[in-house]
Amino acid sequence: MSNTNRAIQYVPLSHEQAYYTGLFTIADVERSGMISGQTAVSFFSLSKLPIPLLKNIWTMSDFTQTNSLNKEEFFTSMRLIQLYQNGVKAKDASLTADDPHKAMRPPFFEGISGTKVPLPPPAPSSAYMAPPPAAQLYQQQPNNLPQMQPPPAAQLSQQQPNNHPQMQQYQSNALTVQNDPYVMYPNELDRYENMFPQYQKPDGYVYGAEAVSLFSRSGIEKSMLRDIWNMVDDPVDNRLDSLEFAMAMHLIVCVSKKNIPLPQVLPESLVKVKNERRMPSHQSPSIQQQPSSTRENNMQQNPQPPSMYTN
Repeated sequence: MSNTNRAIQYVPLSHEQAYYTGLFTIADVERSGMISGQTAVSFFSLSKLPIPLLKNIWTMSDFTQTNSLNKEEFFTSMRLIQLYQNGVKAKDASLTADDPHKAMRPPFFEGISGTKVPLPPPAPSSAYMAPPPAAQLYQQQPNNLPQMQPPPAAQLSQQQPNNHPQMQQYQSNALTVQNDPYVMYPNELDRYENMFPQYQKPDGYVYGAEAVSLFSRSGIEKSMLRDIWNMVDDPVDNRLDSLEFAMAMHLIVCVSKKNIPLPQVLPESLVKVKNERRMPSHQSPSIQQQPSSTRENNMQQNPQPPSMYTN
């Protein structure tokens, strides 16, 4: 079927080809060159996007309506997932980002990206100077054709405003953390912080007893949990606020689910999240910055994490 008849299509750029092809190879468990609906459910869910959204992405990508995706359709679905994970709008049927110079992280799938399939290199500065073939075809449609309606991807992405603090935070840091395997996506941060109220005390913090009941379910050794606690509990006060809790959960998932080695220090991407969240304009009234002298005193008074991690 001619590409010009497609509602939407994404052709990976040269630096993305190997990554997209690698994802397709992993997803094509039957080695048939097609991704069935049942297989797609398992693979797409690793993106951690909401199921209703993933269903919509499947519908938009399955242009041939065969209840399966060929390689071109699969690439389109990967691009749609990437746009949603980055909170970026599509401006045309080739799924070009509304700001083609804005850096985006590649589509990420838990346990696959960066482990079974190496992440792509950063986009070259000239990567967006020429549109991919799909965009050229879209732009060269004769003027006498019926006017094409905005593609569903653009309509859906408009429902996710880019002025969300978390979206701005991740977009601004994309260049420096693109290949950081510990990057915490906005939907992951939301998921962890939504768990926080279940374990917090009335003063708005999670303490050792509550943390151990949750963190120990991961099966990670206590020594590693101790190291994670030490990394995120800064300033040291032997309790976790919602962001520290989210970072701890994320590191636990990275180690236990994604098989990523535990870092020696808090990864750069998480440091940036922490710094931007705690800037004065975003600071919660319940979170008070401590001067360096106070922080040093706290570290001297509380040099160890909760006793549950020291056994």
